[in-house]
Amino acid sequence: AIVCQVITIPTVRCLQLHSLGLGEQTASAIASLLDQSETLTNLDLQKNQLQNQGASLIFESISRSLSLRRMDMSANRLGNGCLDSLKRALQESVTLEEVVLDTNE
Repeated sequence: AIVCQVITIPTVRCLQLHSLGLGEQTASAIASLLDQSETLTNLDLQKNQLQNQGASLIFESISRSLSLRRMDMSANRLGNGCLDSLKRALQESVTLEEVVLDTNE
């Protein structure tokens, strides 16, 4: 719900959603945020529980983002299952410079 409310704020540049217990269900709202935002440059999602499926949804939207430069996905229980989506996002994104993936599986 918090993420959906942020979508309506057009000038958000940095969004810190770390340590909130966000899971796979929230990932679709975050992906929607990335699709719609023209100003978000930094997204901090560390220490949540997005896991492979949630991360894949987010990574897929990164390739379409026109503003995101940095994202922290540390400690989200990510494994090899989302690597293809991440690889595609890194290849297709025109703005992304850094993805932090520390402390995952």
